[in-house]
Amino acid sequence: MKGELKKKWQEVRKRCPALEWAVYGGLILVALLLFFASPGEEEEQKEAAAEPAAMANASLEERMEDTLSKIEGAGKVRVLISYESSEEIVPAVSRSEQGEGSLSEQPVTVSGAEGETAMVLMKKSATVRGAVVVAEGAQDLSVRTDLLRAAQAVLGVPSSKIEVFPMEGE
Repeated sequence: MKGELKKKWQEVRKRCPALEWAVYGGLILVALLLFFASPGEEEEQKEAAAEPAAMANASLEERMEDTLSKIEGAGKVRVLISYESSEEIVPAVSRSEQGEGSLSEQPVTVSGAEGETAMVLMKKSATVRGAVVVAEGAQDLSVRTDLLRAAQAVLGVPSSKIEVFPMEGE
Protein backbone atom coordinates (compact mmCIF):
# COMPACT_ATOMS: atom_id res chain seq x y z
CA MET A 1 0.00 0.00 0.00
CA LYS A 2 2.83 2.38 0.86
CA GLY A 3 4.48 1.66 -2.49
CA GLU A 4 1.23 2.31 -4.38
CA LEU A 5 0.78 5.71 -2.73
CA LYS A 6 4.37 6.59 -3.54
CA LYS A 7 3.86 5.67 -7.23
CA LYS A 8 0.62 7.67 -7.44
CA TRP A 9 2.30 10.69 -5.85
CA GLN A 10 5.18 10.49 -8.35
CA GLU A 11 2.70 10.34 -11.25
CA VAL A 12 0.85 13.40 -9.94
CA ARG A 13 4.15 15.26 -9.46
CA LYS A 14 5.12 14.54 -13.10
CA ARG A 15 1.76 15.76 -14.45
CA CYS A 16 1.57 18.90 -12.30
CA PRO A 17 4.84 20.01 -10.68
CA ALA A 18 3.18 23.11 -9.20
CA LEU A 19 0.95 20.84 -7.11
CA GLU A 20 3.98 19.62 -5.16
CA TRP A 21 4.86 23.21 -4.22
CA ALA A 22 1.24 23.86 -3.27
CA VAL A 23 1.22 20.82 -0.96
CA TYR A 24 4.48 21.87 0.72
CA GLY A 25 3.21 25.45 1.00
CA GLY A 26 -0.01 24.20 2.57
CA LEU A 27 1.93 22.14 5.11
CA ILE A 28 4.06 25.14 6.01
CA LEU A 29 0.95 27.31 6.32
CA VAL A 30 -0.70 24.79 8.66
CA ALA A 31 2.46 24.61 10.78
CA LEU A 32 2.61 28.41 11.04
CA LEU A 33 -1.08 28.63 11.93
CA LEU A 34 -0.64 26.06 14.67
CA PHE A 35 2.38 27.94 15.98
CA PHE A 36 0.74 31.37 16.03
CA ALA A 37 -2.95 30.56 16.56
CA SER A 38 -2.88 29.08 20.05
CA PRO A 39 -4.42 31.93 22.08
CA GLY A 40 -4.48 30.20 25.47
CA GLU A 41 -0.89 29.05 25.26
CA GLU A 42 0.47 32.41 24.08
CA GLU A 43 0.22 33.98 27.53
CA GLU A 44 1.72 30.89 29.15
CA GLN A 45 4.66 31.00 26.71
CA LYS A 46 5.26 34.69 27.48
CA GLU A 47 5.18 34.03 31.21
CA ALA A 48 7.53 31.07 30.89
CA ALA A 49 9.96 33.07 28.76
CA ALA A 50 9.89 35.96 31.22
CA GLU A 51 10.63 33.77 34.23
CA PRO A 52 14.35 33.93 34.97
CA ALA A 53 16.28 30.71 35.50
CA ALA A 54 16.98 31.63 39.13
CA MET A 55 13.27 31.76 39.90
CA ALA A 56 12.73 28.40 38.21
CA ASN A 57 15.54 26.91 40.30
CA ALA A 58 14.10 28.37 43.52
CA SER A 59 10.70 27.05 42.53
CA LEU A 60 12.12 23.53 42.21
CA GLU A 61 13.70 23.82 45.65
CA GLU A 62 10.40 25.00 47.15
CA ARG A 63 8.43 22.22 45.48
CA MET A 64 10.96 19.64 46.70
CA GLU A 65 10.78 21.04 50.23
CA ASP A 66 7.00 20.82 50.17
CA THR A 67 6.99 17.28 48.77
CA LEU A 68 9.80 15.90 50.95
CA SER A 69 8.17 17.31 54.10
CA LYS A 70 5.19 15.05 53.33
CA ILE A 71 7.34 11.93 53.80
CA GLU A 72 6.40 10.24 57.06
CA GLY A 73 8.70 11.35 59.86
CA ALA A 74 10.56 13.95 57.77
CA GLY A 75 9.11 17.04 59.47
CA LYS A 76 10.32 20.43 58.25
CA VAL A 77 12.62 20.17 55.22
CA ARG A 78 15.02 22.60 53.52
CA VAL A 79 16.62 21.91 50.11
CA LEU A 80 19.59 23.50 48.35
CA ILE A 81 20.35 22.52 44.75
CA SER A 82 23.70 23.22 43.11
CA TYR A 83 23.81 23.58 39.32
CA GLU A 84 26.65 22.72 36.96
CA SER A 85 25.23 24.82 34.13
CA SER A 86 22.26 27.11 33.69
CA GLU A 87 19.33 26.74 31.32
CA GLU A 88 20.40 27.17 27.69
CA ILE A 89 18.16 28.49 24.94
CA VAL A 90 19.02 27.36 21.40
CA PRO A 91 17.63 29.77 18.78
CA ALA A 92 16.59 28.66 15.29
CA VAL A 93 19.04 29.92 12.66
CA SER A 94 18.86 30.32 8.91
CA ARG A 95 22.05 29.37 7.06
CA SER A 96 22.93 30.62 3.61
CA GLU A 97 26.03 30.49 1.41
CA GLN A 98 27.73 33.79 0.76
CA GLY A 99 29.95 33.39 -2.27
CA GLU A 100 32.98 31.10 -2.23
CA GLY A 101 32.15 28.59 0.49
CA SER A 102 31.50 31.13 3.25
CA LEU A 103 28.44 30.45 5.35
CA SER A 104 26.20 33.10 6.90
CA GLU A 105 23.92 32.42 9.85
CA GLN A 106 20.99 34.64 10.85
CA PRO A 107 18.58 34.00 13.73
CA VAL A 108 15.03 33.22 12.60
CA THR A 109 12.63 35.83 13.95
CA VAL A 110 8.86 35.91 14.20
CA SER A 111 6.64 38.95 14.38
CA GLY A 112 4.22 39.23 17.23
CA ALA A 113 2.31 41.77 19.27
CA GLU A 114 5.53 42.77 21.05
CA GLY A 115 7.60 43.10 17.85
CA GLU A 116 10.19 40.72 16.45
CA THR A 117 11.45 37.91 18.67
CA ALA A 118 13.87 35.08 18.02
CA MET A 119 12.31 31.69 17.36
CA VAL A 120 13.45 29.17 19.98
CA LEU A 121 14.46 25.79 18.58
CA MET A 122 14.80 24.16 21.99
CA LYS A 123 15.55 24.82 25.64
CA LYS A 124 18.15 22.73 27.43
CA SER A 125 17.46 22.34 31.14
CA ALA A 126 19.99 23.35 33.75
CA THR A 127 22.34 20.53 34.75
CA VAL A 128 22.18 19.59 38.44
CA ARG A 129 25.54 19.15 40.18
CA GLY A 130 24.17 18.00 43.52
CA ALA A 131 21.83 18.76 46.41
CA VAL A 132 21.71 19.10 50.17
CA VAL A 133 18.56 18.12 52.05
CA VAL A 134 18.19 19.14 55.69
CA ALA A 135 15.22 17.64 57.56
CA GLU A 136 14.00 17.50 61.15
CA GLY A 137 13.50 13.73 60.98
CA ALA A 138 16.76 12.87 59.22
CA GLN A 139 18.26 11.36 62.40
CA ASP A 140 16.13 8.30 61.65
CA LEU A 141 17.97 6.16 59.09
CA SER A 142 14.79 5.03 57.28
CA VAL A 143 13.57 8.64 56.92
CA ARG A 144 17.02 9.68 55.68
CA THR A 145 16.94 6.87 53.10
CA ASP A 146 13.44 7.85 51.96
CA LEU A 147 14.50 11.51 51.57
CA LEU A 148 17.59 10.47 49.61
CA ARG A 149 15.62 8.23 47.25
CA ALA A 150 12.95 10.89 46.66
CA ALA A 151 15.52 13.61 45.95
CA GLN A 152 17.39 11.26 43.63
CA ALA A 153 14.19 10.53 41.70
CA VAL A 154 13.28 14.22 41.31
CA LEU A 155 16.74 15.49 40.35
CA GLY A 156 17.85 12.53 38.23
CA VAL A 157 21.31 12.40 39.77
CA PRO A 158 23.04 9.50 41.56
CA SER A 159 22.71 9.25 45.34
CA SER A 160 26.41 10.11 45.68
CA LYS A 161 25.54 13.68 44.63
CA ILE A 162 22.87 14.16 47.30
CA GLU A 163 23.54 14.65 51.01
CA VAL A 164 20.84 14.39 53.70
CA PHE A 165 21.44 15.89 57.14
CA PRO A 166 19.40 16.22 60.34
CA MET A 167 18.11 19.73 61.05
CA GLU A 168 19.51 21.59 64.03
CA GLY A 169 16.92 22.25 66.74
CA GLU A 170 15.32 25.68 66.40
